[in-house]
Amino acid sequence: MTVRTRIWLLASVVMMALMWMHFEAQTYGVKVPGLTKLEQGVRKLVFNAPKDFGKTHFIVGYPANQIEKNQTESADSANVAQENADQAAQKKDDLAHEGPYGLVCQGHVKQALFAPDDKVQEALVYLIEQEKKSIKAAVFFFTDSAIAKALLAAHERGVRIELLVDPTGLRDRFNRIKALQEKGIPVFVYNTISDSDLSGYMHNKFAVFAQNLFERPLVWTGSFNFTRSAHEKNQENVVLIDESWIVDKYARQFERLKKRSIAYKKGKGHAIA
Repeated sequence: MTVRTRIWLLASVVMMALMWMHFEAQTYGVKVPGLTKLEQGVRKLVFNAPKDFGKTHFIVGYPANQIEKNQTESADSANVAQENADQAAQKKDDLAHEGPYGLVCQGHVKQALFAPDDKVQEALVYLIEQEKKSIKAAVFFFTDSAIAKALLAAHERGVRIELLVDPTGLRDRFNRIKALQEKGIPVFVYNTISDSDLSGYMHNKFAVFAQNLFERPLVWTGSFNFTRSAHEKNQENVVLIDESWIVDKYARQFERLKKRSIAYKKGKGHAIA
């Protein structure tokens, strides 16, 4: 801080004091000899502030550009620290998980996947390819051809496939449900025309695998529709787990949903392109 700036700051403080004294004098009728001339002199000094004041200094005299530099450096340091923390967490997760798509952890299927950051569609196709017994899938929209082809291939090698869908999905002209039904895969359509309170959407997105990795059943569940948008554009999540009691609960829920649905009748569908 320059000497001139210091003088200006001091004069500003004095002027405020003089203004208060002037106010007090007028209020109580007290005369202070020389107050007006002194006030005028201080005012002149204050209003002739250094040209660089406010550009290179704040009131406390700290350079503005230095403050901006410090703030930028602080933000950069925080970003670097966060990136390092994220990388460390990812490395720890990678070390804990193994196998294709990191689905296995300590001999169990335990993983959380996020689209589009993770290869969610590829992971689902991989699990369909590993299944040996049955797959029960409840899904709102189904337009993805790669998943449809994987299910059809599983069906053709003897895996029992059952699909449960909402009528909304059938109205999509790109749906793969009709084509799969025409190939012999049972499809159940949730009954939204009902007198009960259960006539909303069938908005589930889950699949129950009966005998998969390590010969165990597992559940795939989350927000992920079987669509291209879900794995390429949308922000989606999936959790995979092979806890038997959770798998059983999902399997029971699938059967409960079947009772609230109607078997889809064979009709004109779309080829699985």
